[in-house]
Amino acid sequence: MLKVGFKTPQAKSGAIEGLLIADKVGEIHFLNIKNLPQLAEDPSTVPSRNDPAADAFNYVAKLIYGHMQTCTSLQSTPCGKYVVSTDTMNKVVINNFPNMFNIQSVNTDQQSTLEDLCLFGDKIATIS
Repeated sequence: MLKVGFKTPQAKSGAIEGLLIADKVGEIHFLNIKNLPQLAEDPSTVPSRNDPAADAFNYVAKLIYGHMQTCTSLQSTPCGKYVVSTDTMNKVVINNFPNMFNIQSVNTDQQSTLEDLCLFGDKIATIS
């Protein structure tokens, strides 16, 4: 889970704040913190992932990226422009944020199972 904030052209009242959450199947979801009361009040009002309304970050949850395996680590760069993630296929993926399907870089040269990662400025250290 990773706390993030960003602005979009659709955001009329400042930055959108939320959490990035990775699940066991490798999907990364954006959870909008401000709209959590809506989820508690009436879960049926939340659009499904195939609903065109889910493309807006206004809704409670939005699928924004998917690994092919379990995501083992998720970090945001200090500038907030990128999200770095690892998975159980020993892959390090650097995505632009918030448009995470715009992939900046992929590294598949890891020889052992990746458990975590650390960011040191513009350097990435993987932990096996």
